Amino acid sequence: MPVDEFPAAFKAAAAILADRDRAQIRGQKPLSIRNAAVKFNTSPSAVQRALSSLQKPDPIPRSPGRPRSLMNAEDEALVAFVMWFQRAGFQITKSQLVSAANDIRRRRDPEFEDVGKNWYCRWLQDHPEVQKSCFKPENKPGVSYEASSAEILLKFFGKPEEYRFRLSDRRLRVLE
Repeated sequence: MPVDEFPAAFKAAAAILADRDRAQIRGQKPLSIRNAAVKFNTSPSAVQRALSSLQKPDPIPRSPGRPRSLMNAEDEALVAFVMWFQRAGFQITKSQLVSAANDIRRRRDPEFEDVGKNWYCRWLQDHPEVQKSCFKPENKPGVSYEASSAEILLKFFGKPEEYRFRLSDRRLRVLE
C-alpha cells in the first residue's frame, strides 16, 4: 500500500515517531500531537489513536466477540477435507461436516463440547468456495430405490455359491 493511501492520522503518527528519533539526536523538541494534527489536517484524538495503535506490539486489533470454534489451521483442514470429498465426486452432508469439525476440535482438547447449532450456517457463509458441495439431504416423496429381484442381483455379482470365505489370521482367504 503506497504511503499516499494511508489516512492522515497515520501519516501524522508516523511523522511524530520519526521526529522523536531525530529530535533526540539533534537536541530539539519533537513534533507534538497537536502540531502534527494541524500539519496533516486531522484531529488530535485521531492522531493519538493512530499513534497508540502503531506503538502496540500487535497493531492488528482482535475481532470482538467470542473466539471461533476452530482455529485457522483447523478451519483450513476442514476446507481441504470438503474439497477432497468434492474432487472424489461425493457431496458431504451437514452431519458429516459437523462430525468432522467436532473430531478436529477434540484432537486439540478432548473436553470440548460439540459445535453449536448455528455453526454450520456460519461456516458455510465464511467459506463460499465449498457451499456448492455441501448440501442438506432431501427426502423426496415417492422416490425409492429397491432391488427388483434376486435374479438380477445374482447375475450382477456372479455366482457367490462358488466362493466361501473364512476369516483367519486377520486375512480373508478364498477357499475353492
